[in-house]
Amino acid sequence: MSQSNFQVPPGYAGVTLQQYSGAVVPMRSISGGPLGHFVFMTGSDLQSVVAGTHRRGGSPVPAYCVPVQTSTAIRVSGVVATLYQCPETSSGPATFQLYMGHELLVWNDRGMTAEVSFHGLSQVNADLDVAVADATVLVSPKAR
Repeated sequence: MSQSNFQVPPGYAGVTLQQYSGAVVPMRSISGGPLGHFVFMTGSDLQSVVAGTHRRGGSPVPAYCVPVQTSTAIRVSGVVATLYQCPETSSGPATFQLYMGHELLVWNDRGMTAEVSFHGLSQVNADLDVAVADATVLVSPKAR
């Protein structure tokens, strides 16, 4: 799993913080601009990490995430990918919280599941998911 913060351009709706007064304000990066945040995970058994189960064939997407209907299929390296929106909150015990408030893109490549997500529910973040996925080459670990 890789988790990164990055500086984003002005006007970008990235990570926000809800204050005690109820106001939602953008968080700031160390350079003073808006804070961006994304997660990239890949593996052959992500459902055990995300869902906490060890059964094969389970979904590697938290139950609180909802598939997004797109006008055309999203493809990553020729493989159909699925885009999800994951709300900021979820109920239930032991909820995997890493994707809360994220646009999440999931695809399979040669037996590996890959997920990339950007914090903030927007078309810009969905486009960023696809751009990162398209620029990624998955490499399986070699046996020693």
